[in-house]
Amino acid sequence: RKMLFLNRNFFESDFQDLNILKSWLLDQFGENVYLTLQKNFALLCAVGLIYEYLKKNQAQALNQIKSFQIFKPEDFLILDSSTQKNLELIKNNFDGGRANTLFGMLDFSATSMGSRMIKKWILRPLVRHELIEQRLDAVQTFFSNIILREQLEEILKNIGDFERVVGRIALKRAQLQDYLSLANSINYSGQVINLLSSVNSGLIKFYVSKISDFSSLYNLLTRSLNDNLEKDWLIKPGFNAELDKLRVLVENGAQAILEFERKEQERSGISSLKIRFNLIHGYTIEITKTNLASVPAHYIRLQTLVAKERYTTTELKELEYDISRSRNEISALEKQIFESIKLEVDSQLSEIKKYSQALSNLDGILGLSNAAYTFGYSRPKFNNNREILIEDGRHPIVSARLEHDFIPNSANLNDTESLWIITGPNMGGK
Repeated sequence: RKMLFLNRNFFESDFQDLNILKSWLLDQFGENVYLTLQKNFALLCAVGLIYEYLKKNQAQALNQIKSFQIFKPEDFLILDSSTQKNLELIKNNFDGGRANTLFGMLDFSATSMGSRMIKKWILRPLVRHELIEQRLDAVQTFFSNIILREQLEEILKNIGDFERVVGRIALKRAQLQDYLSLANSINYSGQVINLLSSVNSGLIKFYVSKISDFSSLYNLLTRSLNDNLEKDWLIKPGFNAELDKLRVLVENGAQAILEFERKEQERSGISSLKIRFNLIHGYTIEITKTNLASVPAHYIRLQTLVAKERYTTTELKELEYDISRSRNEISALEKQIFESIKLEVDSQLSEIKKYSQALSNLDGILGLSNAAYTFGYSRPKFNNNREILIEDGRHPIVSARLEHDFIPNSANLNDTESLWIITGPNMGGK
C-alpha cells in the first residue's frame, strides 16, 4: 500500500490503524514520547511507516523496540549519496569494495559490530564540538595505553559479532548455538567493566555504565545448555532430574534391544539374526534367506528383500513402543525446558541489548585508536578563529599507498588567505 502522507488529514485517513499505532506508542515508549511525536508530523509519519512495515513483515520485532533516539540534523553533517560515492567513503568506484576507501583505512576494529559502527560514524559525521571532543577523548584513551587497547581487543575477539546473536534472539530466530554464544559473551561483561572502570574518558565511562551484571543468567545458561557437540541434545545432563530419568530409560531400551537380539538368536538357533532399525518399520528382525526354515512360527513377516526377510514380534513391538514413547517425552521435555530458558533470556533482553550496543561503540572507538596508532595520526585541536592550520598533512589513502614516496602538504587558511587555487595538469580534481 502506498504510504504518501501529504498532510495530517491525509495521514489520518490513509493510515488505517492509527488507533493501534497510538496504543503501541503509548505501551512501548510512554506518554511523553507519544506527545513529542504528535507535535512533529514528520516524525509521526516516519514512525508510522516503520510500524506498518514491521507489522507486515516482522510483527514479532515490534515488541522488541523499547526506545528510540531522535537525531537532530544540526548534530550531524548530512552527506548525500553523490558525496559518499565520489569521496569513496565506504565503497570504491572500481569494484564497490572497501579497498582504498576511508572506511578501509580507519576500520581496525576487532569485530564486525565495531566495523558497522565505524561505518555509521563515517556516513554521519559529528558536528557539535563537545560531541567530537568526547569521541576524541575516548580514542585518545586507547591510543595512549597500548596494554589497555590490546586487552580489550582480545576480549572483543573472543566475543565476536554479539550484535547479530542478540538480533536473532530478539526476533525468535535463535538456535542452541546462539544461546551458547550469548553465554560466552555475557561471561566477559565483568572483565570489560573491570578493565575500563578506571579510565578518564567520559564517553567510555558512559558505555561501561550500560553493562549489567549477568552472572545469574550466565550460570543458568552454562548449567542447562548442552555444549557437547557429540550429543544431539538441547539440555545437558544433571540440569533436570526428570529428563535424566527418561534418558536412562532410552539407554536401557537400547540395551534391552541388544539383549532381545541375543535371546532370539538362542531361541531360534539363528546366530546371524540381527535387530535393525529403519524409519519405515522401526525395529525389525532381519534373517537371511538361507535361514528361513528356522524362523519361529510366531514371527510376523513385514518385508521381503533380495537376500533377507524382515520380521517383528509382539514383544519387539512393545519394546519399541516403550523406547519411542521415552524419546518423544525427552524431546517434548527438552523443548519445554529450552523455552523456559528463552523466557528468562527475554526478561533480560533489554539489558543484553544495552551491553551489545556498548560493545559495538567500544569496538568502534578501539578501531579508530588502532588506526591512529598504526598510521601515526595526530589529534586535531579546535580553535575559535576562522583558521584551518595543517602541518605536514597526509591524505590517508594516497599516503598509505605511496608510503615513503608521499610528500606531506601544509595548509594555512584564514581570513586574509581564505582561498587557494590549485593549478596544473589534473590538479583541480585532487
